[in-house]
Amino acid sequence: MSDFQQTNKQIHYFPLLSNSERLDYELLTVENSQTLVELFEQDTSPYVDSRFKNKKKAEYYATEWQCKTETLSTEDGSCNFLIKLKNTETYIGVLYLFDLRTQTFADNHLRATIGFAIAAPFRKQRYATETVKHLIDYVQNVLKKPNILAYTHPKNEAANHFLLSLGMTLNSEDYDFGYNSYELKG
Repeated sequence: MSDFQQTNKQIHYFPLLSNSERLDYELLTVENSQTLVELFEQDTSPYVDSRFKNKKKAEYYATEWQCKTETLSTEDGSCNFLIKLKNTETYIGVLYLFDLRTQTFADNHLRATIGFAIAAPFRKQRYATETVKHLIDYVQNVLKKPNILAYTHPKNEAANHFLLSLGMTLNSEDYDFGYNSYELKG
């Protein structure tokens, strides 16, 4: 797979996420979107995105949020990665990467938003720590976006604590759509 796409005679480079110590990363596509359903359909956590629990919604999500390097000129670019264990190739979750803008207004070109979901059987095994730290390093050092945002539900104590443990700071407890906003400035 090429690490760039050509659109409208412009080339936008988008290096793929390299693998980390225990984990491999695979671009989320419509073809592999069923993996989200397999991972999260039976998950009882109210904080797992409901689109991951339904085949049609997962396909639509993959269509809307697949790696969109062609929109990096001014709009939101995005990329999602399935996470899998290196040793068994078992899928364990998904990483989200969005707000990949090149517009310089309000320093939008210097930030990206990240997110993650780890399937229930793989939680509390430090996979989230490994994968999110790896994603932060990728965003800051490969994509050259020093400021990272993340959002989580105010009642999701585990995610709120986790984001703070990564050195992120809480921006607002009442963000526009009811989520806590965290930021890591590079």
